[in-house]
This record gives sequence, C-alpha cells and structure tokens, in this order.
Amino acid sequence: VAAQCKSNGVEVLVKTADIRNTEEVSAIIKETAEHFGKIDIVVNCAGSARIGFVGKISLEDFDDEININLRAVLHITQDVLPHLMKTKGNIVNVSSIGSMRPVPTVPLSGISKAGVDKLTKISALEYARYGIRVNSINPGPIETKMVFREEMSPEIKTMVRRAMEASTVMGRLGTVEEAARAIAFLASDDASFITGHSLPVDGGSLLIGTLNTNDLVPAHKM
Repeated sequence: VAAQCKSNGVEVLVKTADIRNTEEVSAIIKETAEHFGKIDIVVNCAGSARIGFVGKISLEDFDDEININLRAVLHITQDVLPHLMKTKGNIVNVSSIGSMRPVPTVPLSGISKAGVDKLTKISALEYARYGIRVNSINPGPIETKMVFREEMSPEIKTMVRRAMEASTVMGRLGTVEEAARAIAFLASDDASFITGHSLPVDGGSLLIGTLNTNDLVPAHKM
C-alpha cells in the first residue's frame, strides 16, 4: 500500500509497533504529527478474531483480544484527540457486524467490537463540539487472510467460503477494496454531516440473520 501511494506522488511515513504497547504507539503518533505537521484523519483498523467457543475461552485470550480490539482503540483515540481538535479532523474505527449480531465460534471479536461501536458513539457525542466526527465501518463477510487462515485445510476453507457467501443477499464475499472505499467515504468531506454511525459493509448480511458457524468447528472443542 505504501509503495502504491508513493507511486502516486503521496508522501508516506511507515512505522510499525505492537498495538498493545502504549509507549510504542504514542511515539508513532507523536512522530507522525511532527513529520506532517498535523493529524486530520485516524483509522483504527488493527484487529484479532480468535476461534473458539465460550466455554473454552481462556481469560488470557480474553484480555489479549480486548487489548487489541478495544483498549488500543481507546488509547489511540485519547492520544489523537488534541491533534484532531486543531484540524477538526475525524476518526474511522473498523468494527464488525459481529458487534451487531451474535456469530458463534468468534465470541471475543463480537464482544470487543461491540465495545468499539459504543466508544464510537460516545466519542462522537463528546467531541462534536470541537468539530470532530467519529464513525465506524462494520465489515461482514470480507475475503481476508484473517478469515482464510494458512492453517485451514482446503476443505475447511471451502466450507467457510460457502457459508459466508450464503450469509449475504448478494451471494458473494466482499473485498478489502470495498471496505476501504467505505472508510475513505466516512473520512472524507462527502460525509461531513455524518457522525456517531456504524456503517455495515456486509452485502446485506444483516438482512438474513445470524451466520451459524457452529458446524465449522469440531464439537469436541465446545
């Protein structure tokens, strides 16, 4: 992505950090503000989705998923707000339709992303007076490496694909480009009168009902 941006003449600063490490993340935010002179758009898009059933979730996994999916979003939001107050900028959080309906076998993702949705709305309420907008996109069945993991067998990947395709009224998976375009819209001036909203990017998946993934995980793991 960085290379593509550079090829289009866009100045890019690439940094990496453990999203759970507040010192590393704060340092990157500070360096970014110093490098560009301002921060006007923030996209919180790091995420984790562990597979498992409620009865088998370890508290360690719970804490880690909350740290990645929710605590990090809160920390970044707190750090960037002073910058966004100066620029009247905006935040787009990447949530999930798992926050809007229960999806078996990935409970931690749904739980943590529900927190992201609530944080989105509360932040929008509190900081609209400063000209800051806060929204989220809530992707549904999107074809990503997080969904189709390397450790999955071809048979499981086929089962997952068919189940996810059947869960949308459009009969297909979404692409990361389609999710990215929704982010770009909410971050742009085209959405200047939109704040506090969670935008499903799901091919109409919410119109159908719950995606039942129980059969994709062996029952003995329950």
